[in-house]
Amino acid sequence: MAKKGNSAPAYVKSESGAKIAIEEWPIERVLPYAKNARAHPPKQVAQIAASIKEFGFNVPCLVDGNDELIAGHGRVLGAKELGLKTVPVIRLEHLTEAQVKAFRLADNKIALNADWLDDLLKDELSALKDLDFDLSLTGFDDRELQALLVDEAELERLEE
Repeated sequence: MAKKGNSAPAYVKSESGAKIAIEEWPIERVLPYAKNARAHPPKQVAQIAASIKEFGFNVPCLVDGNDELIAGHGRVLGAKELGLKTVPVIRLEHLTEAQVKAFRLADNKIALNADWLDDLLKDELSALKDLDFDLSLTGFDDRELQALLVDEAELERLEE
């Protein structure tokens, strides 16, 4: 991460040609996008805050050239809930206004278009359970976890 203070960030040029640097910004500098089409209910903000607390702030917020959020609205809310004073930020100045608007939507929607591979998901959750890890930190609720972690032999016995 770039040093705090007045030092210039260290940029890396990506293969796509974008200049990227992770900077640490005061949280109040990051401006929410007034027309953000995603809602972040209190339960989800609490999940994000718990995730940041457990794992760290590992996914920087993305902002445009005006310091306005492109992606990371929920992460900023979670950071505020935790009382964090700074957040990691990547400024995306290479995008046009249309690209910024489209990317705000695409960043959220494309992730929703993926499917879970149930057998692998069950294996991963079972392994975490065996490690006594708090499964609520995965974002799955109790009902989902129960359905995913049901013992197949026990299920067959119950169906008889």
